[in-house]
Amino acid sequence: MKVEREKSPEQMLWQAVVLRAFMDATGTKKRLKEVADSCIRSSGYFKVVVNRAGMDPDFLRDAYVAGRVDPYLLRSATQEVKK
Repeated sequence: MKVEREKSPEQMLWQAVVLRAFMDATGTKKRLKEVADSCIRSSGYFKVVVNRAGMDPDFLRDAYVAGRVDPYLLRSATQEVKK
């Protein structure tokens, strides 16, 4: 049985940063997309931020590189959170 622990405010903040990076990387603004893409693919900071978010950086990076990150789903997920 997997027990989920409550997320700290700090962890939720880092999760928002990760989500924003993926939204930028899959968006339409060219320069923002290039920067976010570069960070996700090769930045050591990406690993630090994702770890602080309580997520698996290798899994997320692999999913992004393989094209399994859907910008539509990301945007709809953020709308659900805001409700």
